[in-house]
Order: sequence, then structure tokens, then C-alpha cells
Amino acid sequence: MLHVYEGSFYHPKTTLPSAPTLLVLHELSALCSAGSSEPTLSSYISLITHALTALNALSSQSSTTIALAVFDSGLDQLRLPVLRPVSPPEGESHTPSSVRRESVAPFVHNFFQWTGVVEAAGSPETEIPSSQPEEASMEPNLTQMRMWLHCEEDSSMDIVWEWVVGTQSVGPHAGAKYFDWG
Repeated sequence: MLHVYEGSFYHPKTTLPSAPTLLVLHELSALCSAGSSEPTLSSYISLITHALTALNALSSQSSTTIALAVFDSGLDQLRLPVLRPVSPPEGESHTPSSVRRESVAPFVHNFFQWTGVVEAAGSPETEIPSSQPEEASMEPNLTQMRMWLHCEEDSSMDIVWEWVVGTQSVGPHAGAKYFDWG
């Protein structure tokens, strides 16, 4: 809920007494693809612009700045160019070429100080120690993950994180995911 400033009545269950310091948007690209068959970069940028405008309005009335974090696995599904291709006149057999997929990373870098990419790096070479002997003998289903965080202003601040994602194979929590940050 939005912050209500001094002098205004607010109910503690529906409004926050102060503005948040961080707004997190998760899978924003899902909103772009919900209404159309071809989600575009322009619709995504429009959503980001609306979020930034709302943050500026909240920040102007607050003593602290509000940070925005966006986590989105669907950026690679957005299409370029921003404009739709021209369809041929009716009756012509020529069909327009499909819209090319290009990297949206340069556009994302324009909006954020930090950008990150997460990818599966394959199976880990070392086994995760198990607390139960019977689980140690089972072949675990593990995936090595890697995330690169890049600072647009200073590339010497770049960060790489690695972790392992596994699936519990036995016991009461069989099928549950677990993480090891090593």
C-alpha cells in the first residue's frame, strides 16, 4: 500500500506508516505477454517507466530514496524492433519476415545501475555433504548455477555468485528444492 503522509488518516492494516526503501518487481514481462501474442520491448519499457515514475513521486515526499529491483526471466522473449513489421497488401503472396529476436541487454543497461544474468552452469564436480548416510549413497540431482552482476558505472565492482540447486530425493520432503552456497 502507498504511504500516507502526516496529517492524513491511515489504517495500519491497509497503508504503511512510511515509504518503503525498496520496491521489487518480479517477472514483469509476464504482464507484457498476457495481452498480446508478441510481447515487445516497448511495452516492457512502458511498464518500467511507470514504476520509475511512481517511485519518483513517493521519493519526493520521503526523506529516503527508494530503490527499484527487477527480477525477470522473460526478457529474452521480448521482441525487437519496437515497431511492428508492415504487412503486405491483401492478395499478395509475399509474407513479411518474422521479427528477429535481438538482445535487449543494451536497453536494460540504460535503465538500471546494476544488471545481472543467471544461468545453469551444468552439474557440479563436488558432491554436497549429506547429513544422513543413506542419502549420501544416492545419486543427487544437482545443478550448478551462476549469476553475473554488472555495475554500469564501474565494471571493477562486478560480482559473480555461484551456488548449487538440488532436489531432495528421499524422506518427508522428497521433491523439495534446496540450495548450497558453498
